[in-house]
Amino acid sequence: MSPLESASTRAEIFRVEAEIALHTAAIKTLHERLVPLRSQLQTIVDRTCAIQRLPVELLSEIFILSLPEELTMLGEMRDTPLTPATQTQRLAVVCSRWRKVALRIQPLWTEFALSLSPCIVSATEKLRVTAERAGALYLGLDTCDMAIMDRDAESLHFVVLATLVLFAEDRGAAAGKEIRMFAHAPRLQGAMLTTISPLAVQLPWAQLIRLRVENYFLPDAHDVLRRAANITWAHISLTPHDREFFIPLTTTHMHLEYLRLNECYGSVEGPHVLEHLVCPALRHLRLYSEDADTEYFAHEDEEPIHLPEGKFFTFIQRSPNLTSLELDTIWNSQSPLPLQPLPITHLKINADLSEAAASRIVGSLENWCLAKLTHLELCVAENQLGTTGSSLKTVAQAAGKAIVRRNRAYSLNPSRPHAIQSLRLVARGYPDAVHSSIAELAALEQSGVNVFVGGVEKKHTDPVRL
Repeated sequence: MSPLESASTRAEIFRVEAEIALHTAAIKTLHERLVPLRSQLQTIVDRTCAIQRLPVELLSEIFILSLPEELTMLGEMRDTPLTPATQTQRLAVVCSRWRKVALRIQPLWTEFALSLSPCIVSATEKLRVTAERAGALYLGLDTCDMAIMDRDAESLHFVVLATLVLFAEDRGAAAGKEIRMFAHAPRLQGAMLTTISPLAVQLPWAQLIRLRVENYFLPDAHDVLRRAANITWAHISLTPHDREFFIPLTTTHMHLEYLRLNECYGSVEGPHVLEHLVCPALRHLRLYSEDADTEYFAHEDEEPIHLPEGKFFTFIQRSPNLTSLELDTIWNSQSPLPLQPLPITHLKINADLSEAAASRIVGSLENWCLAKLTHLELCVAENQLGTTGSSLKTVAQAAGKAIVRRNRAYSLNPSRPHAIQSLRLVARGYPDAVHSSIAELAALEQSGVNVFVGGVEKKHTDPVRL
């Protein structure tokens, strides 16, 4: 290259570098102009978007209330496809402000789903990050990955785990395997097991206080109650199969206070869980029949499914502290007399009662039957409702008269049966509330009794899912 060509190339490089410097300065200037513009835009958004003007404390409360309850065992669960984990993740990706707020709210990170495949390292990291965000709060874990049965107990550490949900698609997935990794979770207090026998999982059973099991055989139900001897809350859903393999040994649970039982009644032969279960501390009982058709009156060729009357009353008589009873299935006689010796304060019958049966129950309130009762809710069979809804009104009129007399007697003599504080009479598919048009109920409302007589939406009483 000649000296002339070399000088020309150097000059071209100099011009390109100068142009780069010029554009770099311009880009820097443009970035500096962006800062106040973005701030100005945020101010405009804050003024025009109400939720962006909310204080952090109020926004945090909204985030917490938005969580679905699928994984919590503190109450009934709403039917929603979201889990708390996915809901939290969605909140955290809406915008930078929401992410900052979400990361500071510890309750948002206490329940999450965990898949242990394909990488155990990523699962461990997810657990660690979630535990850090949850702070000192307990964690709830949901997993349906049956590969956990093949993991070593030391692979993951669940020192802050408070609730655990384990699910298997079928019994074959758990056959011959045992989950050991949760055996030493020091803070575990609640568990839900679906199609997983208590023989297939090692848990710190003695420290559990809440337990839910689904798709269980009768022997497994008794086994899990014996293992979890200190639980105070239980929800048990039984399959009607393989009852012939059950050895009828009585299980006495000294601490159980709340029991929701999905049992199989009717024509199925074999033992029932009520028949061999004693719960002297039981205070709240809800019974649901898996085979019950609560709308059987609409099908004249179908026979109603009933509670096994003798076994049912024998069980509740062994529960002297029972104060709350909710039934989705009724016994054959539909008479309230067998309940008379119990100190029940709350009675709710969701099964469709005939007009005669409902009238017998409300009529008995004048007498000493259910002397401690203060809250009553009954469902009247909808086939008895004519175009005017006569059956519901007839029962309501009888209830109004009986409760007025009962409450008046109690006000004069407190040793009489307790005054009724709440009355709810409903019929499936009935359009509106009608209590305002029933004269017999006006006096009750004026005296402070909470009254509702009307319709509820027609629906099947399927078991709720955790």
